[in-house]
Amino acid sequence: MPNNLRRSKRVVRRCAFYVVAVIVVAVALMTSHAAVAQSCTAAGPALTLGTVNPYAGTSTTTSGNGSYNCVNPTAAAVTGYACVSVGTGSGGTSATNRTLASGTSKLPISITAGGASGQVGNGTSYPMQGPIVITIAANGSKAGTFPLAVTLPPPASGPPPGSYTSSFATTDAQFIYYTGSATTTCATLNAGTYLTTQANFSVSATIAVNQLGNGTRVQRPIGTRLC
Repeated sequence: MPNNLRRSKRVVRRCAFYVVAVIVVAVALMTSHAAVAQSCTAAGPALTLGTVNPYAGTSTTTSGNGSYNCVNPTAAAVTGYACVSVGTGSGGTSATNRTLASGTSKLPISITAGGASGQVGNGTSYPMQGPIVITIAANGSKAGTFPLAVTLPPPASGPPPGSYTSSFATTDAQFIYYTGSATTTCATLNAGTYLTTQANFSVSATIAVNQLGNGTRVQRPIGTRLC
C-alpha cells in the first residue's frame, strides 16, 4: 500500500476520533448544564404560640412565612415548580399525629398553609403545600415566601405547665422542586424526578402554672377563705 494512502487513512481515523471525543464532551457538558438548571434554598419560620391557658376552651393559632431563593445559571429563563412537605416533627409520633412535647407530656397541633386550607403533610399523611410556580430569568434568581400556620386546639385534659416544642428538620421539612414540563399537582411532582432542600422550622408554646384548675394564678384578699 502506498505510503500516501496509509498516511491518509491514519489522518481520517485520527480526525474521526477527535470528532467523537468532542461529541462526548459536548453531551457531558449539556447534561451537566441541564442538571444545574435550577437550584433552591429554603428556610421555615419559628412559630410561637406564646403562653396558653389550656382551660380557656378556645383554640390558639399563630402563623408565619417560610422563604425560598432559587437560582438559574443558564442563558434562558426557566419555570420551576415547588411543593412544601411537612412530616412528623421531633415532638410527634407520626405525620398524622403531630404534637408539641414537654418531656412525656404532649399537646396536639395541626399545621396548615393558613386560611381555610387543610393540613399540610408529606404527600402520604396529608397533601403537600403547592405547587408553587417559580419563574426565573436567565442568569437570575427568584425569591419568594410560603405561609405556614399552626393551631393548638383546646386540650382534652389539663396538661402539666412547661415549655412545649417540636422541631421540623431533614425529611420532616422539605422544599421539593423541579424544572421541566408543567406540574399541576404536588402528587405529580412527587412521583417524578425532583430535587430537595431543607425548609426547617419550629413550633413552641408555654403552658402557664395553673392553680385551682384554670391555668392562671388566682389573687384573693388577705384573710379570706377559698372554701
